[in-house]
This record gives sequence, C-alpha cells and structure tokens, in this order.
Amino acid sequence: MNEDQIAKPTRDMRGSLMHKLPTKRETSDALGTLMLAAYNLLRTTEGDEFVRGWLESALADIAANPPACEFRVPH
Repeated sequence: MNEDQIAKPTRDMRGSLMHKLPTKRETSDALGTLMLAAYNLLRTTEGDEFVRGWLESALADIAANPPACEFRVPH
C-alpha cells in the first residue's frame, strides 16, 4: 500500500468522527484521545527515537506555520 492509499481512509475516518461531535469540547476531547493513542502506537511501532524526532518536528512546525487544516461544520 502506498501513502495515498493509507491517508485517504484515515482522513475519511477522522472526518466522519468530527462530524458526529456537536461541540468544540467534544471535538477537542476526541482529537486528544486520538493523538494519545497514535503517540503510544508510534512508540510501539517505531520506537522512542522516532517519536522524539516526530515531536521535535511537530514543535518546530507549530512555531513556524499556521495549522495545515481546519474542520468546517456544514450549515
């Protein structure tokens, strides 16, 4: 499987979940849960060095760039 074949169903699942959550608080809680699960799965799959590099890269991105995406709720 290539990255596009993995990314699309992942985005679709995330989008489906976000549309089911009516409040910003619920969305934030769900995203935090997903982030913690992904963090722990990355540690198990790739190891701590990989995760350290990933986190350092994420911090650098936060310092230099606006968010790459946003969720919009249809009216």
